Amino acid sequence: MRYLSYEHYEPEHGAVLQMVMAQGYQEYGEFMMDLGPVFDNEIKLPEPSDHFPPLYPLLMAYTLDLKGHEHGNEFNTGFESLKIMSFVLAIFTLVIIYLLTRFLFGHVQGLFCASVFSMGGVFIDNSAKCLGENLQVILLLLFIFMFILSIRRPWLLTIAGFSLGLAYLSKSTLPFWGTAGVVLIGAAFLVFNNRRFMLPSIAGYAIFLRTILAWGYRNFIYFSTFETSSNINSSISLALNNPLLFIKGLALNFFPVAVIPLILVIIFFVELKKISLKEKIDFLLLISSFGSLIIALIYSSAFYVKEGFYLPYNTIRYSILSVLPLMWLILRHMNISTTNTLRRIFICMVIFLMSGIGTYIWAINVDDKPLINEADIAMAKHVSKLDYISPLYFSESINKNDFYYYTTYIKYLDVDYITDEKIGNYCIVKQCNEKLPGWEPIFAVDSAGHPCDPLSEKVRRILLKRKSER
Repeated sequence: MRYLSYEHYEPEHGAVLQMVMAQGYQEYGEFMMDLGPVFDNEIKLPEPSDHFPPLYPLLMAYTLDLKGHEHGNEFNTGFESLKIMSFVLAIFTLVIIYLLTRFLFGHVQGLFCASVFSMGGVFIDNSAKCLGENLQVILLLLFIFMFILSIRRPWLLTIAGFSLGLAYLSKSTLPFWGTAGVVLIGAAFLVFNNRRFMLPSIAGYAIFLRTILAWGYRNFIYFSTFETSSNINSSISLALNNPLLFIKGLALNFFPVAVIPLILVIIFFVELKKISLKEKIDFLLLISSFGSLIIALIYSSAFYVKEGFYLPYNTIRYSILSVLPLMWLILRHMNISTTNTLRRIFICMVIFLMSGIGTYIWAINVDDKPLINEADIAMAKHVSKLDYISPLYFSESINKNDFYYYTTYIKYLDVDYITDEKIGNYCIVKQCNEKLPGWEPIFAVDSAGHPCDPLSEKVRRILLKRKSER
């Protein structure tokens, strides 16, 4: 089912933007975006980007050949190889989920947890869009796994701290110093309950902080902020400045974000009644699950304020991180041998299997999804279906985010055309020879028509310094 879904999906906006960052890393040794920041609707010179945290773009940069047809490669190395990488990562995530769950709870429980992940529609949709949540799921589960084992082997808190830091750098929507403060409080609480955790907790927190500071300090040099992504401050400020719209976003997005955890809570309420907040493992799993759910609800509501669109199908995927810790919490108190439990497991499996089949049918039957794979975004923006075999024309309301998506997509299509695309006061001209598929080099010009230097002097100095250091 996952394999078949890839035939009907293309990488989502966020995956394409991270691929652009990966291309910049391959070319410059730094995460650059060749047309400037996403939220600036003017075409600019190549600039360093903090639009996404670095881990997923870094994985792309080291595993993919992103040169595409323009370098004479017959294999569509851009999107096709990205889809293959995402598929392999999804299978690897499935194996990791099974192995970790089996180690903690048993073979049958491992199969159950892995089956929900493999058949759930939201998981299929997410990996088919080539998004980075699979990487974050692996790292978050590894953190929880190491924390559970550290109850008997406290030194494993060092690995837990490293895993948590990498999870934060894989796709974070949390403020930098706020996250560091919350983790510090958690480490202090652990030490307060048991002094033998003092040195491992200090070491684990230090490793966590050092891991996230690697990216935070880089952003401070370029952008004078330690935040992991430029999305964070803008989303928070918009939500605070529009409280009524934000509350409306909370109400609209509650059901899409909470629907999958609610299904599990309803079916396995008997097991969840047994949890004890005094147990460190129960407390961690509960905080990981419902904390992720609350963060997802806040993020999706901030997105609603920022973009003005209610996208329920797209919003469901924000709950991914909350599902697996909740399943571990359920499995921790489940008696797998009873008939009643097996019956409820069967009902759960049928629901997730039907959601997977529904996602597949949705993917192959939605017509109004031009080069975008999220049907609800296409319909919300009233973007008409595009035939990329004929000359390409953009809608008048296209923004820089869409612009990156379309131009990157066309870059990896073997088509011939000549077109100009304009945004703001800047114009980017790409030409294609009728005989040779692919694009000629980009020419950036200002409003007066004068060619622009491809790199600003400040960026050039930083890159030359890093190159000499390497």
